[in-house]
Amino acid sequence: MIWSMTTNAEYVRKSFTIQAGLWGEVEELVGGGNQSAYIARALQRQVERDRLDLLLADLEAANGPVTAEEIDAVEREIA
Repeated sequence: MIWSMTTNAEYVRKSFTIQAGLWGEVEELVGGGNQSAYIARALQRQVERDRLDLLLADLEAANGPVTAEEIDAVEREIA
């Protein structure tokens, strides 16, 4: 498996700088809740997307780019 959330995770404390408006949105959504957990889930989703991008780049390097016809065929199949 390329990615997974660890259930027995160790934690680290880090300091980040975030745009005030973005942090305001987080506070609006999470309120007084667990902001660390919210940020951890967001980072996990981004890591998964980045790893998928790397996988797709590797697949395209090995097999060539996906054609519009192939995309259309898959979209018809899953519709």
